[in-house]
Amino acid sequence: MLPRLGWWIGCGVLALGCGEQPRPMSSRPPSTPLSQANPPPRTSAEPAPALPRPEVEPPPPQASPPPPAPPPRPRSLTIAKGTRVLMIGDSMVFSGLGFSLKRLVESRGATMTLATQRNATTVMYNHEPQLGELLETVDPDVVIIALGSNELFLPSPEMREGDIKGIVSLVGDRPCVWIGPNPWAIEKGMLGVLKRSSAPCRYFDSSKLTFEHQEDGVHPTLRGGGTWASAVWKKYFER
Repeated sequence: MLPRLGWWIGCGVLALGCGEQPRPMSSRPPSTPLSQANPPPRTSAEPAPALPRPEVEPPPPQASPPPPAPPPRPRSLTIAKGTRVLMIGDSMVFSGLGFSLKRLVESRGATMTLATQRNATTVMYNHEPQLGELLETVDPDVVIIALGSNELFLPSPEMREGDIKGIVSLVGDRPCVWIGPNPWAIEKGMLGVLKRSSAPCRYFDSSKLTFEHQEDGVHPTLRGGGTWASAVWKKYFER
């Protein structure tokens, strides 16, 4: 009786599992469902999984090619159909000289713009904006300059050398002719300064020309301007 009494006391202490023997733990792993252990083979109708595409950087944008350079200007003084001629200077422009040159230019089918300023000097054309504006607006193929008549009497004409060169620099690579003044007063070296400072423009020496003048003794008449213009035309443009 003592052994059985001891077993019931043990059951009372455990409080669980009394009346049946505990089941032994199985060492077999849990079974895996068949559907997970052996997945069904993929049929040919099923599409293959898409592979990730490698990231490719787009090519950098290409810069547009620069515009073609404009053709170089002709260096000759040829005046033909379509040539644009600009004449600037002092009051000789709006006299028989300028009007006669315009007639000769237009006889070739070219165009000519005349521009002057009151009592114009080389200083004015070098420092004021008119010449630059005319060159931009007219865009001439040939430039004719008639300046210096109002500076013949300067006691120190060398002071104008920089202004003469400044005008030539503004004209740039355009073919040009600088028509020297016909002396109406005793000049003090201005003609020599004009001649050596106006290069690469061609310099026309008017000092020895004789032609008809107006009553003021300064400006040519229409007939006298025609004589002056014909001499310039024959030397540089009649070909």
